[in-house]
Amino acid sequence: MTTDLWRGPFGNAYTTRNLSAFASSKRSRFWSKFYKAYPVRSVLEIGCGAGANLRWATAYNVYGMDVNAKAVAVANSIPGVLVVEQSLFDKRLADEFAELVFTCGVLIHIERARLDEAITEMIRLSSKYLLAMEYDWPTEEAIPYHGEDDALWKRPYRQIISERLGTPLGGGFLSARSGFDRVTWSVWAK
Repeated sequence: MTTDLWRGPFGNAYTTRNLSAFASSKRSRFWSKFYKAYPVRSVLEIGCGAGANLRWATAYNVYGMDVNAKAVAVANSIPGVLVVEQSLFDKRLADEFAELVFTCGVLIHIERARLDEAITEMIRLSSKYLLAMEYDWPTEEAIPYHGEDDALWKRPYRQIISERLGTPLGGGFLSARSGFDRVTWSVWAK
């Protein structure tokens, strides 16, 4: 993932395109069920964008990080949410920073050379659960994305993370009806 791509005009356009997800209440049903099944006191979303997921968090401490300043500004407008402008690769946060650490459509934008580093960092930051909500696919496949050839990869994310953390505790598929972009979600205990 070229962070410069997401920091600049490309990332600003992405934020603007996805403000409808921020305004929609469709995701609330999934998150309500998720937090009942996996209660936590602290949450950290990696690549949180405008905060469309963080606004439904029931934890006492809700954090996010994103590399795009426009997205961070929108997300920080959510009461009780603190979002910082930084990359997962900056490694500024303490070990086991949050009970739940998750991504939603972020691992898909990380190039193969840095994917293991990203997963390792997510595991380091979590004290209880790791959640990945990504385009799961049996093999790695690069997909052209808004005019960029090296900006999106489908992969077997569930399998890749399970090799590190074992069998997921739960998971499923989320469609546009649920307010998501056809993602497969899996949650693991750390």
